Amino acid sequence: MQRHALQDGIFVESLPALSQLTLGRVSPAADGAGADAWPEFRVVILTRSTRHAALILEALRLSGLQCHGVLIERSATGALLRRTRDMWRRRGWRPTVQAMFRQLWSRLNGDAEKWEAICRQWVRAGGVIPSADLTGEDSVERLRELRPDVTVLAGTPLLPASVLEVARLGTLNVHPGLLPRYRGVDVVAHAILNGDPVGATVHFVDAGIDTGRIISRIRVSPGPLDTLASLQKRVDRAGAEELAHVVSRLVHGERIEGEVQSSRFPLCRWLSPDARRRAEARLRGGG
Repeated sequence: MQRHALQDGIFVESLPALSQLTLGRVSPAADGAGADAWPEFRVVILTRSTRHAALILEALRLSGLQCHGVLIERSATGALLRRTRDMWRRRGWRPTVQAMFRQLWSRLNGDAEKWEAICRQWVRAGGVIPSADLTGEDSVERLRELRPDVTVLAGTPLLPASVLEVARLGTLNVHPGLLPRYRGVDVVAHAILNGDPVGATVHFVDAGIDTGRIISRIRVSPGPLDTLASLQKRVDRAGAEELAHVVSRLVHGERIEGEVQSSRFPLCRWLSPDARRRAEARLRGGG
């Protein structure tokens, strides 16, 4: 594992290349060409959250890469009610009500339409495709029609193998925690509460929850004015940029195997309001 220091308190670890693939493309190092030298390389994003997808799209664009398509789940009312019920069971009434108000405000403010418009600016014409259910057979068929070289997840439910195995080189995800220790949800707050480093991990996706082979980790050091919310945003952005770097490596013909997670840790769950207050206090140096 190689480790490189970046700016703004961010450090990245990445596995060295295991071998090179010949993909029938000319290396930019040889002729100065950018990502346009590989117009046939197809990156497709699957998402429920267009904001998350837009963040990844921006990182790809700034890296000189183009996204071939975005498959966005537009859940029906029944599916939204089921998700609300599940959140109520997992997290209790207070976080559920807060999430419902945030979602209502987001809809009234037209946030989904704004982020989708951004997606449409950065994706080829016709490349932003709505889906009723990312886990369904219809989405599998849509994905096959796009013929991705690599699929990128940007806030999705657990997906079946029929979706994960479509892309030629595999499915990637960026997780806002340092694997294998911090799997699951609310991982930034968990790490702060435990006094551990915070960061993101780019990994291949398998049938488990955050258990796929690790490609790289990026560590983000909390700033003196950070809150859990602001630190989460910094982790999300750093993770998106690292994901774009990994995609760039694939575009340039690098074969990436990843590192198998030999250790298994318990899944992180949503913290209680009291635990989150303690995490905030610790982040600000008071706990």
